[in-house]
Amino acid sequence: MHVHNSFTSRTIGTDPAVDLYKFAEEMKFIKKLTAISLGQGQGPIAENLMKQAMERGHWVFFQNCHLAPSWMPSLERLIEHIDPNKVHRDFRLWLTSMPSPSFPTERLQDDGGASEGDKGEPVEMFHEL
Repeated sequence: MHVHNSFTSRTIGTDPAVDLYKFAEEMKFIKKLTAISLGQGQGPIAENLMKQAMERGHWVFFQNCHLAPSWMPSLERLIEHIDPNKVHRDFRLWLTSMPSPSFPTERLQDDGGASEGDKGEPVEMFHEL
């Protein structure tokens, strides 16, 4: 499985969700996109959404990862254990976060298996606000 990363720096006050929703509309995935703003207690819900999206070929958008620092190791394990033979090929995982020492950006930036993808193929999107 290739992990395609898209890194974009934004200034404080911009909303990367606008770009994602526009992109989902262009790709005809707007009805298959589910978003959740992370924070207290949202980790188990987000994990369930991710598992469903992997099975069904949907897109899942985790906003504000910096608000769920205790859940980031779980998210990292979920990503590391994605089986390319079992995940739907249309599955995409999109992430946003403010800069934070608790957010594992080094894992998103890790070169291990990551490559630049064609337009429309990112698995993860990280916006640094």
